[in-house]
Amino acid sequence: MARRTRSKIDALPPEIKETVEQMILNPVQFTYQDISEYLEEQGYSISYVAVFRYARRFNANIQMVAAAQENFRRLVEEMDKYPDLDFTEAIHRILAQKLIDRISSAPDEEWAMLDMDKAVKDAVSLGRAAAYKRRTDAQVRDKQEAGLEEFKALIFNALAKERPELYRQVTQFLNEKKRQGLDGSAGEEQA
Repeated sequence: MARRTRSKIDALPPEIKETVEQMILNPVQFTYQDISEYLEEQGYSISYVAVFRYARRFNANIQMVAAAQENFRRLVEEMDKYPDLDFTEAIHRILAQKLIDRISSAPDEEWAMLDMDKAVKDAVSLGRAAAYKRRTDAQVRDKQEAGLEEFKALIFNALAKERPELYRQVTQFLNEKKRQGLDGSAGEEQA
């Protein structure tokens, strides 16, 4: 397990640490020596080498966060294109596109080093996983629809027995909606 490195900058008061980080994010205006001198003025003796090491880790973290945000943005865009798409399917599509990009741009040397048997097995496994997911999704949908139909039957049977007038009103309302088309376009024209 990797040990987390702790810098003297991590122990600074929050407002000074934030100023240091803002200075690191502006390398055109501030050098590591400038930051070290600023810290000295604030009463903290931290060498420019220590500032450099902290800046390297800090910038790496900033890049990781930026990459994660970009990946999330792409995932949300994919989900927006296909509202019925679930989260795992969106991730699958993004990964598949990245894989296609990587395969199409791979130099011949990489193809020569590729274990084709393993690649084929992995591709087949991926296809099976996608088929299994589609089949499972269809089974879940079927069970949900069957449960809904059973629930509707129970409700309508109970209404017919215990509240016949309400049952008549509900069936009349539903029949009207069927005649109008369930999209509500007739209701919009009347409004």
